[in-house]
Amino acid sequence: MPTKERALAVCVETYLASKVRKKQAEMTVKNYRLLIGKANRRLVEVGFKDLHPKGWTEEHVQYLYNRMMKEVGPKQISRKFAVLNNYLESYGNPIIKKQDLEFPADTRMRVDWLTPEQAVRLIDAARGIEKVVVHLELCMGLRRVEILRLRVQDVRLGYLEVLGKGRLGGKWRTNPFHPDTMKVMEEWRRERDVIIQEARRKCPGVPVPDQLLIHGSQGGFKAYQRSGIDRILGALSRRVGFKFTNHTLRRTFGRMLWLARVPIETIRDLLGHEDTKTTLLYIGVNIDDKSSAMNQLADYTNAVKTADLEEARKSGGHWGI
Repeated sequence: MPTKERALAVCVETYLASKVRKKQAEMTVKNYRLLIGKANRRLVEVGFKDLHPKGWTEEHVQYLYNRMMKEVGPKQISRKFAVLNNYLESYGNPIIKKQDLEFPADTRMRVDWLTPEQAVRLIDAARGIEKVVVHLELCMGLRRVEILRLRVQDVRLGYLEVLGKGRLGGKWRTNPFHPDTMKVMEEWRRERDVIIQEARRKCPGVPVPDQLLIHGSQGGFKAYQRSGIDRILGALSRRVGFKFTNHTLRRTFGRMLWLARVPIETIRDLLGHEDTKTTLLYIGVNIDDKSSAMNQLADYTNAVKTADLEEARKSGGHWGI
């Protein structure tokens, strides 16, 4: 490997190692590696010579910005440049931040949400472990990783202790129960006990994982992994006849809270967001919301006009003649 390529590879791996030390998720680090590698390859393709993070200039950044704008959505490009900026700044190069790039808002309609009717249909169709996963994502707003981390002791009387995203292993938050949560948790506890009893008949004394969601495996137990949760929802999706993902359900939770007129700050806290900007992307103001807003404005204006006319009549003004 040529010296420049070797030095660049060392830069990338050193940066990624720093993320591992800060307890970033394995999949997150993998995605960072893919993104930085892809950016470097694109720059090589068009003739850029110095790819060391200290050597990136405005031309490097502008080329990637123009190309990505044609390929991905606004939200995605913003996230990608946040990673690239962090990579460059870790080597003392603030060129991306200095350019103050603008990322247009994502105004696509109905992106990655269920309609309220689909949500209700999904809740009614879910069975067994499906019901638990759907409830936690669609009715409680948990991420898939938060469900996988959820332990039996995290289910308290009336609320969940949720270990969310964040550095140093994640950030905790407390989410109160949905009115149906107690029933769903009790049903799953009974099913979980059956799984434990059947496994212990084959292998007495086998240790039980702390995780809430487990399944029997060769005389023992295993906690569910990402692929297992995806298979559960995949089967349910085929049965109900419409597509959705873990993220669809979580976004739908936020949007339905908004439609129910829950304050944006409360929705932010339930979703575990750092700021309301992220929450606003989740709830997705679309053309229906805008039309409704215009109708509400017209109603309000008419109410004001009616009140003014009534006041004029009472005061004997010319409108009251």
